Amino acid sequence: MKALLLVLSVLSTFPVYGQPLAPEEPPAPTTKNRPTGKSPKGAVPVDGKAATLPPGVIILNEPILLLDGEWLVGHPDGTTLALADGANCPVIIVGHLDEDPAPVRGVAIRHLRIVGSRNTQQYEGWGGDPLVPSYNNPYSYIRNNGITVRNGHGVVIEDVLARECRSGGLVLEKGCRGVIVTESVFERNFFDGVAAYETEGCLLYRVLMRDNDYAGFSGDLSFSGNAIVGCHLVANKRQGIFLRDSCCNWFDSLYIADNGDHGVFLAASEHGPAHRNLFSRISFFRNRHDFHINDESCEGNRLVSPRFIGKRLIWFTGSPGSGYTRR
Repeated sequence: MKALLLVLSVLSTFPVYGQPLAPEEPPAPTTKNRPTGKSPKGAVPVDGKAATLPPGVIILNEPILLLDGEWLVGHPDGTTLALADGANCPVIIVGHLDEDPAPVRGVAIRHLRIVGSRNTQQYEGWGGDPLVPSYNNPYSYIRNNGITVRNGHGVVIEDVLARECRSGGLVLEKGCRGVIVTESVFERNFFDGVAAYETEGCLLYRVLMRDNDYAGFSGDLSFSGNAIVGCHLVANKRQGIFLRDSCCNWFDSLYIADNGDHGVFLAASEHGPAHRNLFSRISFFRNRHDFHINDESCEGNRLVSPRFIGKRLIWFTGSPGSGYTRR
């Protein structure tokens, strides 16, 4: 609950719809406090604290690694980061590469286009199958996402498009706190547009998640106290929103349409159910099933002032009416 209140207080600082509050200007570029030694697998650190990329298309064979206080900003004339054929790596990693990474703070990614070249990558994991440990590359558990944020605190992602990535467009994991994602698009990715695990007090505001092969948005593994506001989840092949092991999140003013299986799908895993989530002012249109609760342990979820355009399709796999209150 404290995390959700923090998100609401952050949201209240957005002065005009569509004009999000930017963080303070980054410090002047410096080479102090850089990590020593080479980053594993040749990840490319940004030189100093702030980097404005040149215009045009930049082909990457290795991921860009962002650590504390670093900003990566596209050129006003447009910058695209495109993964080279067969690179089999993420595009941008925010955070350390350890399995249990230390926090990173104050990173910003702004005004970028990311193309993951999914059809020319052989693996979902960095350099290999993420389910098969490799002595040559011990980092294959890091998926080949457009952006992976690992234990990021106060990270800002603004005006970013990530498409056609071999895994997900954007993934928050390993203890993210206070991440803000705004005015961005995540589309045509192999798995989810945006996924969040072990994430608390984060905000997605005016984000479009469309035409992904699985869910537009997926929350799991202790996704708690976050807010998804003013977003569109459209034409994803499976779900608009998929939730398990998720508690006390707020979904408000969303447009959920044309998703292949479900607009919203609530389920449970061995880690826990999706419960006590609030869905307010949601517009549903032409989903196969608009709102589906798949397990009776998904208790305390509320659907407030929904708008069903056309046929209303609400399904319960568990006991009818369990886990759901409508106002």
